[in-house]
Amino acid sequence: SGLSQEDNLLFLDISAVEDRVEAIPYVHTCRVSRRFPDLVILKVEERTPIATLLVGSRCFEVDAEGVVLRELSPTDPYVSPFIMRVEEVSLVEVGERLEAEDLRNALAVVQAFRGTQLSEQVTVSELAVYGEDDIRMICDELPFEIRWGRDDFAEQGKRLDILWRESDGVLPCKQYLDLRFGNDLACK
Repeated sequence: SGLSQEDNLLFLDISAVEDRVEAIPYVHTCRVSRRFPDLVILKVEERTPIATLLVGSRCFEVDAEGVVLRELSPTDPYVSPFIMRVEEVSLVEVGERLEAEDLRNALAVVQAFRGTQLSEQVTVSELAVYGEDDIRMICDELPFEIRWGRDDFAEQGKRLDILWRESDGVLPCKQYLDLRFGNDLACK
C-alpha cells in the first residue's frame, strides 16, 4: 500500500493507495477509508485463479477475467484445468489482462462447466482450443472428450447437465460428446 506511520491521515491520497494496492495481480478491487484519529481501513476483494494457462513451456494462473495472477514454477501446484493451444497468446506478463477471444471463450467454458452438477462428479484436467468453434475438454473420469462450441456456453452446460442426469452418468461415447449442434448432441 505504501502506507507508513509517518503518513498524515488528513492529507492521505486515498486514490493513490487504492491504485498501488490494485496494481497487485491478486487484488481485484481495493477501497480505502480513514477513521480519525489514526486508522486507515483497506477493504480488498481478491482475484481467484480458475485455470492454468500453458504458453510455450510456461504456466500461468489466470482468473475468470483473463488476468494473469502469477507464473508457476514446475514444482508449484496448479489450478485445473490447463488451458492449451491459445494461439493468440504468445507473450504473457503477470498482472496483464489477456484479451484473446480464444482464451475468453475457454474461460467461459470453465465457468459454464462449473455451473453444472456434472462438475461435482468429474475433474476437468485440460481444455484445448482448436478454433473459435472447437474447444475440447478432457475430464479425468470420462473416457471421451467434451466438445464445446463458440456461443452460449451456459446453454451448452445446461444441456450437458440434463443429458448427464437423464443417462444416470452413463453415456455411450467412446471418443467425444459434441455440444456444438444445439439440441442435437453428437456422441461418438
